[in-house]
Amino acid sequence: MKRLVPLLLLAAVCSAAPAPPLVSPEWLREHRAEVVILDVQSSKELYEKGHLKGALWVDFEQFRTGKKQLAPADVLAAKLGALGIDGSSHVVVYDEKKGRNCGYVWYVLKQLGHEKVSILDGHMDAFAGELETGPSPVVATKTYKARREPQVVSPEWVKDRLGKLPMLDARPVEQYTGVKPKEGMKGGHLPGAVCVPWDAFVGKEGRYLDEKAARAALVQLAGRELKPDEEIVVYCNSYHQAAHLHWVLDRLGYKEIKAFDASMKEWEELDWPRTMGEKP
Repeated sequence: MKRLVPLLLLAAVCSAAPAPPLVSPEWLREHRAEVVILDVQSSKELYEKGHLKGALWVDFEQFRTGKKQLAPADVLAAKLGALGIDGSSHVVVYDEKKGRNCGYVWYVLKQLGHEKVSILDGHMDAFAGELETGPSPVVATKTYKARREPQVVSPEWVKDRLGKLPMLDARPVEQYTGVKPKEGMKGGHLPGAVCVPWDAFVGKEGRYLDEKAARAALVQLAGRELKPDEEIVVYCNSYHQAAHLHWVLDRLGYKEIKAFDASMKEWEELDWPRTMGEKP
């Protein structure tokens, strides 16, 4: 009996260990029965035309408020519980947009302190010929308890640190420069921010760059090598694309990522300074 306690403690530690940020199609085929698979395609119609076996369709917008900001923790927890997810679940997410949608679901779970969440490398393409059709399965609701409140920074917090912290804009170049703003937006970027498009880290067939190549791409786009322990502000229009860049940084080991969840949408509403053009 003396050896039982250490073994039980080891099991508890292992069960709480973080999941790999990226899992391969081969890994998922082997561990399919051990995970909750979330399909974050852009519509239920797309899901019903084809999805991974056993995957549940999720509309990522359900995790946001009417202002396109992250919902409160209790709302997020209820939504996750309704998907059959609890604190012990290993969640694997994918979509048809190279990770832009599923990156937001990864972000939701991470904001609640959930460590066991991974993105599927290659998304749906790797499962061509194995897809199912039809409606999303019905699952039993579980109780999801958030480990922490979401940790996001306010527009005021960001404004006070303009020019003092690295700020990464995850949007396409044309939105960053203001040449072609998103519909309903003015365009331009936070003064001092650099453009690091969310999809710059996605290679062929939706496969992600390996960590060495991703780090090299980040250095090139950011203009310098970012220190692992420095605070890095990430944003886009409404943290949709930024959530994917957040995942990239997390995968590369950056620990002080500051999520400007309100992003440019609220910044423009406040009519605070913006920079137009290619220069930070």
